[in-house]
Amino acid sequence: MPSSDIHNNAPAPALSSPAAAPRTGGNIKWWLLGIGILVMVLLRNQPWDCLIGYDQAKQAFVSLEMQQEGRWWYQHLPTGYPATKPPLAGWLSAAFYPLLGGWWEGAWRAPSLLAFMGILWILGKTAWGIGREWGAFLALAFFSINMLTIRIATLVRTDMLLALTILLGGLMIWRQIQEDQPWSLSRRMTFALIVLAGCFTKGPVIVVYLLLPLLTWRIMCWRRREPSQAWPGWWPWLVPIGVFALWLAIGCIKDHQFFRMVVLKEFGTNFAAISVADSGDVTFGTRRFGMMLTYPLQLLHRLFPWSLAMVIWALVDRQGRRRLMSDPGARWLVVWIGVALLLMSLVPNKRVDRIFPIVAPLALLGAYGVAAGTWREGRRWSPHRVIGGLTLVSFLIWGGYTIYWQLDRHNPEKNEELARRELCRQVSRYARATQRNIRIAGPVSDLNQSLMTTLRCTKPVAKDKLDDELQNRSYILMPLPPEGRTNDAWRVVFWADHVKEKNCSYALLIGSR
Repeated sequence: MPSSDIHNNAPAPALSSPAAAPRTGGNIKWWLLGIGILVMVLLRNQPWDCLIGYDQAKQAFVSLEMQQEGRWWYQHLPTGYPATKPPLAGWLSAAFYPLLGGWWEGAWRAPSLLAFMGILWILGKTAWGIGREWGAFLALAFFSINMLTIRIATLVRTDMLLALTILLGGLMIWRQIQEDQPWSLSRRMTFALIVLAGCFTKGPVIVVYLLLPLLTWRIMCWRRREPSQAWPGWWPWLVPIGVFALWLAIGCIKDHQFFRMVVLKEFGTNFAAISVADSGDVTFGTRRFGMMLTYPLQLLHRLFPWSLAMVIWALVDRQGRRRLMSDPGARWLVVWIGVALLLMSLVPNKRVDRIFPIVAPLALLGAYGVAAGTWREGRRWSPHRVIGGLTLVSFLIWGGYTIYWQLDRHNPEKNEELARRELCRQVSRYARATQRNIRIAGPVSDLNQSLMTTLRCTKPVAKDKLDDELQNRSYILMPLPPEGRTNDAWRVVFWADHVKEKNCSYALLIGSR
């Protein structure tokens, strides 16, 4: 059972220390927790060959272009515009592709899945040193069994990878605070590499999640006249940010669309209403600030029941709350979470996945709550009863939600995604049978981008080149009006009239003899 006491100023156990690792020893609760988490995470985004939604096709297309065309530093979207995310996730997917025997679906999702497993490993070892067995159990269950993590863990996106880099950087600061020792050169270099990885994962957002909370911590320590070893110096921040800024500047110089699509559209739209037209015209507007309580309310909902239990504990257990705040490591977690949440709440453009990196530190704060809480062993509110009950409720809620979501997704009367996925499979099967490369044409849409990525086609057919491609006997997949052929030079060889988008049916065409 966890101790009801936090040892102030005691050195934190090393993350790699065997003593800090949870010793399951065949304990059934650990096996049930691990199997339950694994099943929900792997089931949530099945089938993996469907890249519809959440910009998955755009991210997958990046690594596809790396492998096929050797564009390792600057890539494009299926629309032809420059890719709006830095290339680290694409590099990892391209590296996993040959290791997995040419299985693209696994290579695309491997970075998120492995980052999720890495976060679990780090959380388990760290939380065991804070709250022992039940502290580690709570941290793992808190982070894993909620709506956000289950959905993000296997998406072809950068959110989980970013959460891992931010967690690593935040825990290095946490260890320095606990150990109260100066930064060594090796730790500074490691921290700089973590910042660099965060920048090449999703841009300079790591500044919001780590640098500004760390500066706030320094100001707090200065005002309270308390010494602190949390600050690693400026060069571990400035060097990686400078490398990322150099990559950004070269991209802007090489491609005039890079500045419009990456700097203005991807970054600028968070603060202002910016519209980038195909002609190159950029329109600026103003964006109203969203409600400040949006993210706290979203976290309260999507992390239920863990979020509600933490709020209730903080309000009820006054003695435990005071004991928790007396520990400098716990205070750093509170500052880290609070400043990041406040700053992200000030950003007008809100989307709940952008606040996902604070879920892991929240889970560690829950482990501190287990260690600091005033528990009554052997009675109704003992740790194993409370945490076990919360875990069971979480499995019932989010496991049931995952099953319902999958059943509803496979209902063709309610969800067109089933028909879209069937289109990808039928056309891929036809391409293998005829040993032909299939090109994509037609208006840009989420479905078209998913089709291009599924068919491993990195160059779309331009409108002015369509007739030439058909005359060369190329296979073209494109939407047609309901009446069918619109040009005598085209012959329909595959008709997918069960997939409708904007009153069009998708058809596979080839030029007539």
